[in-house]
Amino acid sequence: MVVVVSDGLDVGEPELLADGITWLADRADSVVWLNPLAVSPSFEPASRGMSTVEPYLDALFGFADAADLAAAANQLERRGLDGPVGYEFESRADRTVRDGGAPE
Repeated sequence: MVVVVSDGLDVGEPELLADGITWLADRADSVVWLNPLAVSPSFEPASRGMSTVEPYLDALFGFADAADLAAAANQLERRGLDGPVGYEFESRADRTVRDGGAPE
């Protein structure tokens, strides 16, 4: 598994990013992206960078602090990469973990 931590607001050449994510996805078992902007309820992966990489991602999670990592790990542990995982599938239990409580 490859984990990328980025806001996805790429300012370089889109072709380089497309080549890079394609190369990475072809070689990795899975690609998980942690985006600090995805913790916002209004987040949409619509930036040029996120639009380019999203088709190659196995999961996209919000990441602003350690509790977000725990929530992502909780989802992955419960559902695996073949299940519905990522910022858009965050459950109440995941939000509780992120807010510092125990999972429900």
